[in-house]
Amino acid sequence: MDFYNKYKYYIILILVFGVLVYIELTKPRPIDWRESYSGMHKRPYGSYILKNELKNAFPEKKISENKQSYYQFFKNSRKTSILFITNYFYPSKLDFEHLLNHVEKGNSIFISASDFDKKFSDTLGFEVDASISWYDLNDTIRFQLFNPIFEKKDFLYKRAFQSNFFNKLDTLRSTALGKNSYGINFIKIKHGKGEFFIHLSPLSFTNYNFLVEKNFDYAFNALSYLSYNEIVWDEYYKPENSIYNKRTPIYFILETESLRWAWYILIVGLILYILFMGKRMQRIIPVIKPPKNSSLEFIETIGKLYYHKAMHKDLAEKKFKYFLDFLRTRYFIQNPDFSIKQINYIAQKTGVKQKTVERIFNQYRHIASKISISEQELFDLNKAIEEFYKKC
Repeated sequence: MDFYNKYKYYIILILVFGVLVYIELTKPRPIDWRESYSGMHKRPYGSYILKNELKNAFPEKKISENKQSYYQFFKNSRKTSILFITNYFYPSKLDFEHLLNHVEKGNSIFISASDFDKKFSDTLGFEVDASISWYDLNDTIRFQLFNPIFEKKDFLYKRAFQSNFFNKLDTLRSTALGKNSYGINFIKIKHGKGEFFIHLSPLSFTNYNFLVEKNFDYAFNALSYLSYNEIVWDEYYKPENSIYNKRTPIYFILETESLRWAWYILIVGLILYILFMGKRMQRIIPVIKPPKNSSLEFIETIGKLYYHKAMHKDLAEKKFKYFLDFLRTRYFIQNPDFSIKQINYIAQKTGVKQKTVERIFNQYRHIASKISISEQELFDLNKAIEEFYKKC
């Protein structure tokens, strides 16, 4: 029992943590619908299938991968086609310049994204209309490819699609390659000796559309325009790439649901420990009250003792001595006599009427001449002295 009382908070915390871990491990995992377009992700909106099927779809081509900035990638210049599948394409200034130079030299770049950096789109002479990019889960959209060599030209998409289209094109160097139900969504733009392929529905290249909608042909027909012997799969410009490269351990914990809950439980447990176990483990320190000043009670008791024993004269003498001590300590009047001159001096210095001071001294002179006094005489002296205290 002593062991339980000593460690009960630890035991409760361990039991609660164990129950939560069990619940977390046994509950069904929710589907992760985040758009990543990463070739490493098997979630519905990842591109794991596309990346791994590129070798089978294009056996004559070399498939490589890039995870660094294109300023670094192009240090070793070579003939390549670069494949970007992402949600928003916003290249850095240096990368943008190197990509333009790469295409000018006769290479090709395929970019499928729903939105583009304005400088990039202005340079290539196009503008995207995303005003109806939102869709209902029950909506259906038709994608088409214009090239007559493709056996199947129409493809239906549900749920996983973007309905963006081009509302402005540089017709002198742009060629329409495909459209959706709202307008042209796939073009080729000549730039120098090479070309950019701009596509506005990156979701058509995700796992969901390969497994659920079975639209393999649309994706690989669109990618067949990449003519060079090496295709570089881009893993740098992905929605989560900057997070993965720069995340801290705490970000990794908070990103993973099970670890996030374990972190929260740890924090709550530490707070509970501080609140309940952080107190000093010792018996309560008793409150020691300071000594009580009982001087007044003592004086009152002594006074009652003198009064009940009818020691009126002794009590009157002590009362008068206290009066003389008061004159000495407050007004610096040392051992006054009973002369009229002294009485007048006391009255002037204390501000009390001479008649009051004279009455005190006369009453004490009368008391001092007697062996014993009555209660009334004691009362009269006390009354005269108290009146002096009030008026001085």
